[in-house]
Amino acid sequence: MLTALLISGIVHADVSETQHFQVEDTINLWEYTTADTGWWPASGFAQVRFFVEANGTTSVKMEGDSHLEWDDSGMALQLVGEPGSGVIDLDVELSFEMQVALEFDVLTMSVDWSDTVKEESVRFTDRQEFDSWNFSEDGWVTTGAPEGAIEVFRVGLSPVPGVDLNVLSHLEPTLNAKYQTARIDTEHGSIASATEYLAIEPVADQPALPVTATILQSWQSEMILEMRSGVEVCVDVIGCFDELAIDSPFDTLVESLEQPFEPVSLSHPLPVLNTETDPIDFGDVLVGNAGVHELYLDNPGQLTMLADASIDGDDAFRTFPDSVTASPESNDGIVIIYEPSIEGEHSADLVFASNDPARPELRIELLGTAIPMPTDSIDTDTGVADNAESDDLEGEAEKPDKAGCPCAASPAPNRLWSLLIPLSVLMLRRRYRSNSE
Repeated sequence: MLTALLISGIVHADVSETQHFQVEDTINLWEYTTADTGWWPASGFAQVRFFVEANGTTSVKMEGDSHLEWDDSGMALQLVGEPGSGVIDLDVELSFEMQVALEFDVLTMSVDWSDTVKEESVRFTDRQEFDSWNFSEDGWVTTGAPEGAIEVFRVGLSPVPGVDLNVLSHLEPTLNAKYQTARIDTEHGSIASATEYLAIEPVADQPALPVTATILQSWQSEMILEMRSGVEVCVDVIGCFDELAIDSPFDTLVESLEQPFEPVSLSHPLPVLNTETDPIDFGDVLVGNAGVHELYLDNPGQLTMLADASIDGDDAFRTFPDSVTASPESNDGIVIIYEPSIEGEHSADLVFASNDPARPELRIELLGTAIPMPTDSIDTDTGVADNAESDDLEGEAEKPDKAGCPCAASPAPNRLWSLLIPLSVLMLRRRYRSNSE
């Protein structure tokens, strides 16, 4: 079966040329995403507030091969990701704005002040490599910001006369993007697993199998940001307040989306076996003589056509040669010989076993009638037929004309047999070369 054919490789199969392809895309996971911590703490002599705008993308690139195989049960298409060819690049910039508010009364000093004190940005880049396609059964490929605190703000200023303000803020980010392939859609069906294949019914006279593949991406993004700040306020008349440790978390941002790659158009070349399929009738042939019929096999396909010829039935029929090879958009042929040794009607099937997926076996009926040598044409002393006198007695069966070839399935004297077959083959090969040119 095809499953064994593709997975274990123990079944003989014909194959088309492998088609390699590449896909790439860019996904705006955090396009102008904004967040606000609000004032922290909710009250007190000193408060801080942070705004962030995230603007970032992830780009993904994958490579793979399309494989098409077939046997007598049908065709199988499999799209295989190339190991290690998947790449995800993360590029995210976080733009921060810090605001500080002071509100207190000390002796004769009253302070009520707030302002934006500084703007800073932090950029994260990361790259992860993986095996294409990375379906859901393989888990997620994750790329993101490194773990650990990052210093963002270090501020020292005098917002009002007699007051000094020092702020040191660190960002603790959890920022990542996760990727997997949801499925691959084609006009022949969908694939959602690395081991899946698509069973395809062959179509007669199809020179190539078109495949349009669309890979559906599945993404999950997560952004968890927290700013940890140390705030110190010093007043000339009394000294410094105790340093404040303020944690300012942003809201957690989690998003899931699916996005298709641009469709990829592929074409798997196929062989095609075309020939006349009407019964071949050699008519009347004298016992001991031979009738010869030349048969052309055309290949309008885009892959070399191979076929083995055999006879199923009466051994009065034979072929030469026993195999044919026709290049794409070319032809080849064989000679069929009917050489009866006993009188009567004979029949058999000419059988072609080919690599044409739509026609793995082709049968053509062969017919012939063996008639005895006329007694008045035999020399009674030698027992040998007088060919000069028996010429008018030999049967002849016309063969349908092809490409201007006046060939006939006509009997030949036995003693000319060794000359007739090579001559017929030579003529056939000459026509083959002529048609190919």
